[in-house]
Amino acid sequence: MPGSRRTTAVALAATASIALLATACTGSNDADAKDDPNARTTLTFWHGWSAPSEVEAIAANIEAFEAKHPNIKVKVVKGITDDKLNQALRAGGSNAPDVVSSFTTDNVGRFCSTNALADLKPFLDKAKIDPAKTFLPQMAKYTEHEGKRCTVPLLGDAYGLYYNKKAFAQAGITAPPKTLSEF
Repeated sequence: MPGSRRTTAVALAATASIALLATACTGSNDADAKDDPNARTTLTFWHGWSAPSEVEAIAANIEAFEAKHPNIKVKVVKGITDDKLNQALRAGGSNAPDVVSSFTTDNVGRFCSTNALADLKPFLDKAKIDPAKTFLPQMAKYTEHEGKRCTVPLLGDAYGLYYNKKAFAQAGITAPPKTLSEF
């Protein structure tokens, strides 16, 4: 993805994540969506981006978010690795982040099943967001665990395979691989 499109996508995804998760983190520890949307609060948002253009894009979107929601202040911690995130979520307490962005989908099952991340279903329902209609099927699948949605999709990357048809034909390969095993 070209730099500016990726930066825009990162910023939009971060803003959407903060907006949705802000409702999960204000006014209540219970995951029943009885939060007070007007409560004054500060959210700590950890993310792994560190490239100046990406950090700048996130900062601009957080500024726009805070302008739209003046009762919510977002404290940003950038450049967080998944190891740091895992440690903080396991430890919990006041030093754990309120909103996180992870590049690793493998954490979803562990964090959902241990309640390290809140069940977002009540908040999605309250906001009238239907994951089946909002997220691509494969994104909806990797952002929940055993029917519990504790994450939302962040980025959707599209990958392509370029190959030399003549070289494939000479090697007796009649079609490009469709799975990693075939590759």
